[in-house]
Amino acid sequence: MEHVAIIDGQRHTVDAIEPVPGLRVYKHPHRDYPVCLGHHEGRRIARTECTADAVDAARDLAEMADWTQPEAEIQAAPGLAEKVADYFAGHNAIWAGGYR
Repeated sequence: MEHVAIIDGQRHTVDAIEPVPGLRVYKHPHRDYPVCLGHHEGRRIARTECTADAVDAARDLAEMADWTQPEAEIQAAPGLAEKVADYFAGHNAIWAGGYR
């Protein structure tokens, strides 16, 4: 599927998969940890070394929120940012902070 991702402040159309509703996995064109996990509206959540790690993270995060909601609603969810940060602290990933 095509996904419009915000990469380095610019909008890019990339090929993506959606392992769970609302969360997309795609390749970042030029980074260490080249696979991104992002919200369907384009904001990156984290970067991982491989697709399998990003898919696993998407499945785990799916239990924390309804990621099909608009980004503003997800960002307003009390305590969610802390849960996501705690999750990524224990995994081989680079959390983007907030949901960016």
